[in-house]
Amino acid sequence: MIKNNFLFVVCFIFILHFSLSSESSAQRTCETTETEHFLKNKDHIAGSEAFENKIKQVRANIAEQKRREQELQKKGIIAKTNQTESTYKIPVIVHVIHNGEAIGEGTNISAEQIYGQIEVLNEDFNFRNPDRDETLDIFKDVADNPSIEFVMATVDPEGRPLDEVGIHRAKGCLTTWSQASFNTYVKPNTVWNPNLYFNIWVANYTKLGYAQFPVFSDLDGIKDENGAANTDGIVVRYKSFGSIKKTPNIPQLIEGAPFNEGRTTTHEVGHFFGLMHTWGDENLSCASDDFCEDTPNTKVRQSGCNLNEEACVEGEIIMSQNFMDYTDDRCMTLFTKDQVERMHAVLDISPRRGTLLDSDVAEPLGKNVFAIFETSKNRVIKGGNIMFDNQSLATGGATIQGYEWTFDGGTPTTSIEKSPTITYNQTGKYWVTLKVIGDEVSDKYKVVQIEVIDDNIVALNQTSLNFEDRNFEREGWSFERSDITNWRISSNGAYGTSNFSVYAPNATFRACETELSFISPFINIPSNRTVEISFDVAYGFDEDKLPDSLEISYSTDAGDKFKTLWKKGGYDIRTAVNQKNTFTPSSSQWKSYKLYLEVEGDSRFIQFKFQNIGANNNNLYLDNLQIRQATDLQAPVVDFDISYPLLLLSETGYLYSQSEFGVDFTWTVAGNTNLQTTGISPQINFTQEGLYDVTLQVSNTIATKERTESDAIKVVEGSRVTNISPKNVIDEEINGKALAGHDEQATIHKAEFFNGLGVGRKLYAVDIFFADADISNPNETFDVVLWSVDNDGKPSEELYRQNVSYSLIEKDIFERKQFTRVVLDEPQSIPNQIFAGVALEYESGNTFSIFTEKKQEGKGWEQKSNNDWLAYSTSRGQNYSNAISIVVSPEGVLGTDNNLDDQIKLYPNPNNGNFQLETQNIGIESVEVYNSIGQRVYQKAIPNAFLSTFEIQLHRPSNGMYLVKIQTHKGVITRKIIIQN
Repeated sequence: MIKNNFLFVVCFIFILHFSLSSESSAQRTCETTETEHFLKNKDHIAGSEAFENKIKQVRANIAEQKRREQELQKKGIIAKTNQTESTYKIPVIVHVIHNGEAIGEGTNISAEQIYGQIEVLNEDFNFRNPDRDETLDIFKDVADNPSIEFVMATVDPEGRPLDEVGIHRAKGCLTTWSQASFNTYVKPNTVWNPNLYFNIWVANYTKLGYAQFPVFSDLDGIKDENGAANTDGIVVRYKSFGSIKKTPNIPQLIEGAPFNEGRTTTHEVGHFFGLMHTWGDENLSCASDDFCEDTPNTKVRQSGCNLNEEACVEGEIIMSQNFMDYTDDRCMTLFTKDQVERMHAVLDISPRRGTLLDSDVAEPLGKNVFAIFETSKNRVIKGGNIMFDNQSLATGGATIQGYEWTFDGGTPTTSIEKSPTITYNQTGKYWVTLKVIGDEVSDKYKVVQIEVIDDNIVALNQTSLNFEDRNFEREGWSFERSDITNWRISSNGAYGTSNFSVYAPNATFRACETELSFISPFINIPSNRTVEISFDVAYGFDEDKLPDSLEISYSTDAGDKFKTLWKKGGYDIRTAVNQKNTFTPSSSQWKSYKLYLEVEGDSRFIQFKFQNIGANNNNLYLDNLQIRQATDLQAPVVDFDISYPLLLLSETGYLYSQSEFGVDFTWTVAGNTNLQTTGISPQINFTQEGLYDVTLQVSNTIATKERTESDAIKVVEGSRVTNISPKNVIDEEINGKALAGHDEQATIHKAEFFNGLGVGRKLYAVDIFFADADISNPNETFDVVLWSVDNDGKPSEELYRQNVSYSLIEKDIFERKQFTRVVLDEPQSIPNQIFAGVALEYESGNTFSIFTEKKQEGKGWEQKSNNDWLAYSTSRGQNYSNAISIVVSPEGVLGTDNNLDDQIKLYPNPNNGNFQLETQNIGIESVEVYNSIGQRVYQKAIPNAFLSTFEIQLHRPSNGMYLVKIQTHKGVITRKIIIQN
């Protein structure tokens, strides 16, 4: 519908939005105003009159070619052909930007969902879409076949075959994305060569999606900016990528309705090939233009699926079924002839569109060999070595016959080894070539360049950076950053002896994996080749956000490649918990670290990098950085601690080395399964119950020492029952005193109520998340207590009491920043409901407070000095829950014989209250049945212990789930039944 000489804006980053303002609105919208403002500020706008003239010229050539072919066909000079395959083949890579979920969960969508979307694209762009016949009759004559096929890439940019064809997965640093954050942080870091790959990004985008228009660098008056290549492609929300018709049971697509049949991607691909919305520009007037004569002129953005809305010309209706409108997915059915010609014209003249047609990255792997290798470094000090790690492979039954390496400037200059190590004695830049010789297939090559620098480096024996003079670059220290932010000076020093420290402003600077680093000067490697690194850290962690990290790395090749020595982030490095506000540390919220590194090889110098990797969580502070030769190194003194002596199968265990003079740390955890790990503070997961011994072996250049603690960890099956969300807890104060802790009212006990526990459970431990403590005597104790529940719902009879040392909570509060787990001396049988809490002593001088959470139905209680028990809602006027949890066995698991399950059957199940118990060679002593609220509704002693069957009849039972408790001569077992009348 060419109505005027519309100035069509063409630029590298002209992005059309096709989006939802909220998921619940179920309507597409567009944000052109913001886009144009962005473009004008970037000074990327170029006149588009030349573009439209060029498009007209190309389309005219295409039309003339078709006309001549039709004439020749009519005269019988050439035969009329039926197209059997797509004219244009586009290689696709789908970048899945996820939040760390397992494949198939949440934003980390499955390959099945991705391939379903590609199937939809190939149907829509080849006029094979099953709903094409639903196109209104008045538009069927203009519907046309773009004849574009999308083929999944088979190799990555390095030539490696992909594990998942056409798919690249990367973890993002934000949980949701806007256009600005995605273009800034994701695209440039994940894009694959847009001349070879059509880049599609799938993420938790706040809208439905957006696309980047093609660029036309060969046109007069059009400015060509190469920088736009790193954002070229389309972005689609993960809930709208794919088709519910192709993969009907995928939860993400179910949630994406009504934009869940794959047409969001079809629409964005249309933009990628130069199509505009059917209404033209965003002025929404009948004078607007989409430069396609066969799409009726309109000034309306369609939504839903209205097929009868009037267009600008009287008697015409809007082409609501066009893929470039805003209708629901189910409504879209066609591209038009003019739209197809426009896309073909773009493929003819757009550099990064046309080059896709010549790409070979989607070729079938077949029988082939691939030349792949990695270098240990790309820059080396003169006289140094580089190791070449050969990762070449063969596919499709091919075999590798050999390797031929060429090393310009290296010693030796050639090699036929698989992974050689080469020495470089002359400065300069040199090429390295690997030739992989295949069997009955073409040889393949890979070439890289390395640099050799002079060895006249001035190095120090030791260095320190304590920021007292506020000079970031003293003694040759330097700093680098990935954006405009920088380290900032703070007057909050470590331990009171330091007046200044520095911090990375992660809390206020909206960064995404922003890297902010201090780099040390060169340090001479001592004769024992062991270096000592020490530093102080303070970090406030907000559990609602992605974590910031601190990484210590080192380089022995003048900073070419840094290798990670130590890295911690989020929960593991926090020195203050649940910091919602911008974190400023107190003197007690710092932690000191000391590391040792044994430098291998023949390197003479070393550098260290202290790198903050920010994700907009909270501020991270550093102080007292020191690097020196470990000249006073001694034999290791081995000591360690573990997170908890009792763990559930579902929990992660943490091991903490408290050793001195250690360089290498090897852990062995032996029991029902044997596990091994390395590092100063690793984590470990168990797959079997049982008792486990823990051994830590620590070594350095002087000696190797080890220590073993027998039965250090007990692993059990069960669950942790809690009433709080750790991310919402606070250290609540009322009138300047702790809500859950020692107060001026001399409160005797704090307790938390638990119900719905079922029948036959054991309580293993009580977890208490202490917020703070003032401990004058860590050898003193307090008590953890369990109470029964009376008819009024209050704590009643004391069931269990156990002493706890203040030294345990001191470590958990100030060192580990974790809850304290009090493991009971003997597991306790518990009823369906129970109170668990602590006794507050007021004589020792030790005090503490417990985290709490405001809740609509809080279950926290306290006992006053007059012995009255009151819920917080009564005593404090607000519902709270204490950060107290219980660790319990699975419901009904009381037996000691793992084979009991196989020896007892209950049938039928479901039943109407009458059912049979069948046994095999096991004595039954009694049977009890409990309803869902824990009331016993049936009890029967069995006089003949070895009956093979026994009938159970309940008296007028209600429908629901019941628990059958069976006492055998080997132990107790429980089974669930369902009653349906």
